[in-house]
Amino acid sequence: LYHIDCRPIKQALCERVGGVRHEILSGLFRATLAEIGALDAAYQRMVVRLNQAPATPEELVELQAFVEQAKADLGTMRARVERVGVNLQALQDFQFTLDIGPAVQYTQLTVWPGRVEATIQATEQRNEKHIAWFTEELARNTEELQRMAAIAAAELEVPKKFDDLQQTDMNFSAVQRLKTKLEELYRLQVLYNSRQRIFKLEQTNFGCEVLLENLDPFYKMWEVAAEFLKNVPSWMDGLFVRLDADLIV
Repeated sequence: LYHIDCRPIKQALCERVGGVRHEILSGLFRATLAEIGALDAAYQRMVVRLNQAPATPEELVELQAFVEQAKADLGTMRARVERVGVNLQALQDFQFTLDIGPAVQYTQLTVWPGRVEATIQATEQRNEKHIAWFTEELARNTEELQRMAAIAAAELEVPKKFDDLQQTDMNFSAVQRLKTKLEELYRLQVLYNSRQRIFKLEQTNFGCEVLLENLDPFYKMWEVAAEFLKNVPSWMDGLFVRLDADLIV
């Protein structure tokens, strides 16, 4: 019978198992550190965003949506923090060498959920004040736009009296200025109506689109007249080959 010494084989196997064990634990350690960093950064971003005061009703809507999402994400992030704790405990149980850093970082992570919850509550309270401010501001803006639309409606009567082709340039400049003014009023109308929908208020009919429609025939007429008078000299005295047929038509 042959006598086989298995001790070298056993030692080699133990070394290989030990190496695999170390690689597994090292991978878990690296992944846990990365998760700690990711969670800490996510919590910081969340708090920074929650503390941003909205400057407009549109920004308020975005912040309110973020608050609701933060509430939903908080449970998921708590679970991730708990898994970090489980991983650190597993590393300790397997006697993986750890410095004090990860433990301190984990302790700091466990504080974040409560801090975020407090920030969410403060943000919601602040949002209520912003709703009141923006609603009051919208009421003032609505009243002012109604006043400006009434003035523009009166100014719209002026182009109806233009009848002198000798003052075409002056007349066209006047309707251009009025059109620019009405377009700005219409832009404000769209904005204020949108904000009224945000706060579930009754839609105000400013009528700016009707004013623009009523101005359009006068604008087109004086635009054509101005273009005609500008080109008449070249049409009458210029070279025939340089005439623009499309422009004449």
